[in-house]
Amino acid sequence: MAKPRIFISSTYYDLKYIRRSVEQFVESLGYEASVFESGDVPFSHDAPLDESCYREIGLCHVLVLIIGGRYGSGTSEERAKSAAPRTESAAALEKQKPKQADKDRKYAFYNSVTSKEYQTARELDIPIYIFVEKGVLAEYETYKKNRNVELNWAHVDSTNVFLLLDDVFSQSRNNLVKDFATADDITSWLRDQWAGLLAHFISKRRDDVNVGQLKAQMDSLTSVVNALKTYSEQIVRNVAKTESETIISNVDKELHARQRQSLLRSVNGLTHMIDDHSANADAVFQAFSDATDFDDLFGRLDKCMNGEACGAAKDMLISSQNDVNNVRIALGLKPFEKKDLGDFEFHHGRIHEMRDRRLREMRAEREREIKGRKSEKDGGQESKP
Repeated sequence: MAKPRIFISSTYYDLKYIRRSVEQFVESLGYEASVFESGDVPFSHDAPLDESCYREIGLCHVLVLIIGGRYGSGTSEERAKSAAPRTESAAALEKQKPKQADKDRKYAFYNSVTSKEYQTARELDIPIYIFVEKGVLAEYETYKKNRNVELNWAHVDSTNVFLLLDDVFSQSRNNLVKDFATADDITSWLRDQWAGLLAHFISKRRDDVNVGQLKAQMDSLTSVVNALKTYSEQIVRNVAKTESETIISNVDKELHARQRQSLLRSVNGLTHMIDDHSANADAVFQAFSDATDFDDLFGRLDKCMNGEACGAAKDMLISSQNDVNNVRIALGLKPFEKKDLGDFEFHHGRIHEMRDRRLREMRAEREREIKGRKSEKDGGQESKP
């Protein structure tokens, strides 16, 4: 049976104990950890060592990126550039001003192996879990306010660490960052995240089965309804010959409207908007029909609620993309292109959290209503002579 393969990316010497703890955690779950120091990466004799790491990432399902205070050594390409002979004037200047040369090296940009591993996973669209040492993340906030000032940083050996974080935070997705102080901070968060992924997968499989069963029942009922409709139309034509076509047309419109409402309410996010936010059902259906993709749908649905966006409804729609497209196909509409679930997986727990909060609010409201009625009843009894 295939096991999830997890690539652990970080600098080695400053984070070797963290790497070892994460590796043991991954293996304790029955997954495969890929770390070069344990011999999990097969190195090719005819290529630079780091190229084997990039190739290995393509064989993994997840990348765990751990960022500490060291930026790490450069890629083989960077080393090839630095090996080029320097001009005599540059060598002489370095001898005359060694401190300035050290500072230039500290602030000069280059691509490290760890940074290239992250870029490789991102290009392959592999889910990435990013952890940054608390001191580094705190100092990054100072760096953002002093980009053009040369400071002696306490937690990093190169400003390239901050540039790497700039790159991470500039992405539109697959870039959720979690700070850490110990290995337990990383492993406990990963445990919760991967448990959430498993729950989502099981729920999705169950929903797919339910949709299949529902479709079979709907097909059977459709056949019966079509037969009854044919018989009814024939009876109407025989009984009310002059008004038969008008009657049949009105009934068809009503049936189509009911079918539309039924299909609309089979999509959780739309039902949530109609029931919980009192959105106009016809307006929601029109937005659903006119939308060209999920982003367009979200914009149109916001308008149905006077511009008040509902994140819960969007999460529900993204998490049930198959249901959405099945309804669109049933309505004769073109299905939407599916959105990547990478971002959604991080927010999946919010759906359950929101539902639980809503249930708690409903229970509290109900309890207040019951207490209010009881108080009115008790007050009424006390006022009687």
